[in-house]
Amino acid sequence: MRSLASNGECAVLVADCTPLVAYAQRIHSTLPTATAALGRGLVGGLLLGSFQKDGQTVQLSFKGGGPLGQSTCHQRPVPLAHAVTDAPLLLCQ
Repeated sequence: MRSLASNGECAVLVADCTPLVAYAQRIHSTLPTATAALGRGLVGGLLLGSFQKDGQTVQLSFKGGGPLGQSTCHQRPVPLAHAVTDAPLLLCQ
């Protein structure tokens, strides 16, 4: 759900992305730690992309120094989202 104040100064976005993240987990066969990182990137991209105009895209890249490596999330209008990570089988203790 998306709402914008009449004066344009405040926007509210509400999304239940659990099914989206679960679907991404099944596609990529990620373990819990990688799923959490991938899901946060996917949701962030979708929320940012919800304000884009037709033909515009959003790409988020996370390049941490940890064992997960790099995660990239790309969102295009339709809505269509794509996400990948270097270490989908990462399991942190």
